[in-house]
Amino acid sequence: MRTATTLTLLLIVSACGASATPMRLHRIVLYQNGIGYFERSGQADADGVRLRLAAHEVDDVLTTLTILDDARTEDAVPPSAMIPRERAASGESQLLSVSLGGAPGHVTLSYSAPTAAWRASYRLVLPEERGGDDAFLQAWAVVDNTSAEDWEGVDLTLATDAPLSFAVDLRTPRTVERPNVTG
Repeated sequence: MRTATTLTLLLIVSACGASATPMRLHRIVLYQNGIGYFERSGQADADGVRLRLAAHEVDDVLTTLTILDDARTEDAVPPSAMIPRERAASGESQLLSVSLGGAPGHVTLSYSAPTAAWRASYRLVLPEERGGDDAFLQAWAVVDNTSAEDWEGVDLTLATDAPLSFAVDLRTPRTVERPNVTG
């Protein structure tokens, strides 16, 4: 039975030293507002999976990560994520470790992250350039892959709508002021 789990995060702050387990990137949807939807799939080992992310992607991935797991049952241990204690400098990557409760198997991960916005470009080809009687309008999409991996063999969709998203910092600890009781 295939179950979908929205990651209920138990954030364990620690240094992550392991190398990333490759999860094949197979689907991308890019929106014109600079948000991208990504799907990856592959075999998870008993330790779960590790995603190597750009430093500016971590918070968005944590807020949107969804796991589709072929082997999970309702009584399985909930997934958790381990994030690095220190924020990486701009341009550096960080490792996000996602524990799936010790059950190895095939999983699909989906998440959203900031991307470069794609743009449309148009070209009018006049009849004398084509050797015909009619003009021809060409439309091109300019897509910037600013990630560290090739998008070869990926199903790429370009969308003109703009999903609403908010930037949320999940890595910074927050303390809540409590009332002081004096007696």
